[in-house]
Amino acid sequence: MEEMKAGNLERECLEEKCVKHEFDEIYDVDEFPDSQQAKRQQEVDDDWRAQTSACEVAKPCVKANSLDCTNFFGGYDCKCKKGWSGKNCEKDINECDTKDWCNGGNCLNQDGGFVCECPSGWNGERCSFDIDECGSRVNNVCGNNGKCDNNQGGFSCECDKGWTGLKCDEDVDECLMDPCSRKELCKNSIGSYQCVCTGGRSGRQCSNDFDECSLNPCGSKMTCINEGNSYRCECSDDGCELDNAYDTNNFVMIEVDDKSDDDIIYDYDNEDDKEDSKDDTAMEATDYADTYDY
Repeated sequence: MEEMKAGNLERECLEEKCVKHEFDEIYDVDEFPDSQQAKRQQEVDDDWRAQTSACEVAKPCVKANSLDCTNFFGGYDCKCKKGWSGKNCEKDINECDTKDWCNGGNCLNQDGGFVCECPSGWNGERCSFDIDECGSRVNNVCGNNGKCDNNQGGFSCECDKGWTGLKCDEDVDECLMDPCSRKELCKNSIGSYQCVCTGGRSGRQCSNDFDECSLNPCGSKMTCINEGNSYRCECSDDGCELDNAYDTNNFVMIEVDDKSDDDIIYDYDNEDDKEDSKDDTAMEATDYADTYDY
């Protein structure tokens, strides 16, 4: 009889899904005398509860480490939280035992979890997300002196002319590269430089000849001809002295007694010469003199 019951139990509740009335039939409670049926039924009910209610009765799953407990005939199943394993969710999973769990970062195991110390340029639970340094308006990694280009795990700055460094925050000393021609004096400045030109030179790098004629050094009557590091004045057909007097805006025309055109004398505006000429007989006719201002 007991062997038959064991065979029926295996067939009904272990090989197939077991239900209560089938479980009761296995024990044939009705075959017992009436005086024993109640006691026998209680035993059957207690056995059913023990076989199908382990989660409620024994509470085997570690509560802090499990999400759920599921009963099945003759046992139970614990659904563990992330980071835990074991029949009752009692074992911590050491994620750091898995190779490169933190994708190049440092892994620190903890009860039921882990912490990744990510390398520069990466973040996320397992250091799997690239940080877009260029997308941060707050940090502005390349400042105002370069263009930012994001890449996997980092960034690069394309610096403006005159700037260098990882974040384009270092001024380039152009004077170290001797940019000024003819060894002219170079003055470095923030993001740039300046050449102090001498000897008739001009231009950003003192590579051009300065046109002295632009300063009109020869006056309006003479012709100025620019030359390398210099210039020269060519007189007009009137002669250099008259050209010179014309631009002083002050010369004297004196007529002699016979008022001949051939005797017109030009006295250029030289105060010392005027004082010396007071005793000159030619200057006694100054009452007839006219001054021409051009």
